[in-house]
Amino acid sequence: MKWLLLVFFLPAVLHAQKGNASVKFHAYYAVHYAGNIPVDEQGNPTRSGIDTVLTLVAEVAIADSNEIRIDQVCAFAKCYNAKAGKPTERKMRIAYDPNNQKEITLLPAKGNILLPFQLNFLNQDSPSMKTSFNHLIITGTYKSKRQQWSIDKITALPSVYYP
Repeated sequence: MKWLLLVFFLPAVLHAQKGNASVKFHAYYAVHYAGNIPVDEQGNPTRSGIDTVLTLVAEVAIADSNEIRIDQVCAFAKCYNAKAGKPTERKMRIAYDPNNQKEITLLPAKGNILLPFQLNFLNQDSPSMKTSFNHLIITGTYKSKRQQWSIDKITALPSVYYP
C-alpha cells in the first residue's frame, strides 16, 4: 500500500520542482506623496496628493510566457486593467529603499521568466471584485482557461516623496 502512494505522489512532486505547474504573482505597492498639488480658487486641494502605485509581476515558465492574459486587477477597493510588459529572465528592479540604501529586486526561478504588468485605473467600480485593504484579486486566462488568482498580502515598498 505504501508503494502505491509513492507512485501517485512522485509525479506531482517532480512536476512542481520544474516550476511549470502554474503562475506565481508578486504584488507590491508604494505610497507616493506629491509636494505641490493643484488647488481651486479658494485654495482647497483638488486632489489629495497621495497616490498608491501598484506593481504586479507574474513568474511563469518560459514556455508558458505567451499563455497568460490579465483582464482585471482589483486592490484597495479600486480596479485596474493590465497590459503585459517586456518579459525578462534576469533580475528585475522593483524599488530602491533609501533607508537601507539597497535595491529591492526580484529574481525568477531557473526556467522561469518575470512578466511585469502595467496597471491602469478603471473609472468604473466593479462591485463583485471589492477587496480588503491588503488583498488583491486578479482575473484573466492561463492556457486558454479562465482563472481568478488571489493574493492575500501585497508587499509594501518605501514611500516616495516628491518635492
